Amino acid sequence: MILEDVIVCADSKYPLNGILTIPESDVPVPAVVFVHGSGASDKDEKIGGLTPFKDLAEGLAEFGIASLRYDKRSFAHGFKMVRDKNLEVTVKSETIDDAIAASELLKKDSRIDAENVFVIGHSMGAMLAPRIDAEGGNYKGLILMAGLIGFMGAFIYTGLFHKPQYTSTVTFAVSPKNNGSYVGFYTSLHTATEMAEVFKEVFSSDVLARMVREELEDPN
Repeated sequence: MILEDVIVCADSKYPLNGILTIPESDVPVPAVVFVHGSGASDKDEKIGGLTPFKDLAEGLAEFGIASLRYDKRSFAHGFKMVRDKNLEVTVKSETIDDAIAASELLKKDSRIDAENVFVIGHSMGAMLAPRIDAEGGNYKGLILMAGLIGFMGAFIYTGLFHKPQYTSTVTFAVSPKNNGSYVGFYTSLHTATEMAEVFKEVFSSDVLARMVREELEDPN
């Protein structure tokens, strides 16, 4: 396993320290880009004594998969971002642009199979992964960990009233894109049968709007 220090967005006002983990191989290998959840997180997404991105990177390397993880912009440059009067702090400036830059950095590396670069998004990173892909990530597929089902507003609102059927998270592992859509499998606290029903409903056209409307009409 090879560990290399890299800089994501090296030519910008907000360079980010990162680590490229590459398995020993004589041919280009597939790779993933890690995208953090909400809040300021370092490259390992360290929470207490846990380092999920580091652990996943090392585990993936054992299976021949490279990875790039980097400090989130709000972690490395939080005060600078707040003081930057020309910067509007949004998910685009805090997360999306950097994830796309990380993808481009990976794909330029001759040791990486540029046609097989995936994204692993956690929590908010999972919610943003489809947008990151659409705005320039151009991934082979998405791996979404603990993403929310529905709008953030619906999640917060229903969470206040303890309605777990709408506030559950889901891990949705996605295979390569097929005709512009994503397919895959999932796991969560629900049984497979329950989750099948959840997904059937969530992907209908008006369900998210209806979920919020029902909560506003009857919060009990």
